[in-house]
Amino acid sequence: ILLIFVFAGLRGVGTSSIVAMVGAAGLAVGLALQGSLSNLAGGVLILLLKPFKVGDYIITSGEEGTVTSIDIFYTRIHTTDNKVIVIPNGTISSSNVTNTSNQQERMLILDFMVHYSARTSDVRKLVLEILQKEEHICQDKDMSVVICALNPLRVKMQAKAWVKNSEYWPTRFALFEKIKDTLTENGIDIS
Repeated sequence: ILLIFVFAGLRGVGTSSIVAMVGAAGLAVGLALQGSLSNLAGGVLILLLKPFKVGDYIITSGEEGTVTSIDIFYTRIHTTDNKVIVIPNGTISSSNVTNTSNQQERMLILDFMVHYSARTSDVRKLVLEILQKEEHICQDKDMSVVICALNPLRVKMQAKAWVKNSEYWPTRFALFEKIKDTLTENGIDIS
């Protein structure tokens, strides 16, 4: 730096011009690296605080999937429809992260609709029987079937039960099918 000032002085260039150029160059470099430095800092935070690990199913920044790798700048997640999404760590570290794999068990919440003509006590009884027969439902934990909303044409109900985290998705899909078939077979209008 001293040589630059000496050389510039010999050439007749003022030192204030050199300081302005060095300052402008520093600002340009800082702005160019802003995103990368943010991602680097986010990566360090993720690796130190460990809000999730490889193999966890997370929801963040409007995306969800299984974490396949955590690098210093980016995190890669694999979605259920076989896409790989690369999310900058700066974005993840500054947004909410929902880690659904952190616990052994997970609350399964199934929303379904029935017509106003259906007796909710009958619906509750049928759906609770389905939950009690399902092998992957944790039978030692509370389960319930409740009305959660009254829509203009239908009653929105909710079945809640606990399930092992590893069995969440298969159990969810199987129960929707069983609830639909059982209610229809028992003459309960779900249209």
